[in-house]
Amino acid sequence: HVSSDCTIYFNPDSMRPCQERLAASLKSFQRCPANVTWQVGAACVAQNDMWFSRGLVTHIIGPKMLEVLMVDTGISMNVHVKDAYPVLLCPDIPKLAVPVRLAHIQPA
Repeated sequence: HVSSDCTIYFNPDSMRPCQERLAASLKSFQRCPANVTWQVGAACVAQNDMWFSRGLVTHIIGPKMLEVLMVDTGISMNVHVKDAYPVLLCPDIPKLAVPVRLAHIQPA
């Protein structure tokens, strides 16, 4: 995935066992109602459409919307607060999306 600031995110093959374990944990994730005061930098599990992903709150858009960086894919998306849960899931598994930049290339 390439983000809007031209950061390239990739998933190394060496992380495949972690991906499989994380997928099983996300598949069995139980939603819980949460009345949370969100802060930038907070870890979460966020739902978009039908799937869950580990995330990091990067911006609070308003009282009902968050911008969340999905730490395992590098995709940033807007998520309604009702679809975000203050959970640090699988803290022993590192972020699976590795950010890299091309040397001497500036975003346009």
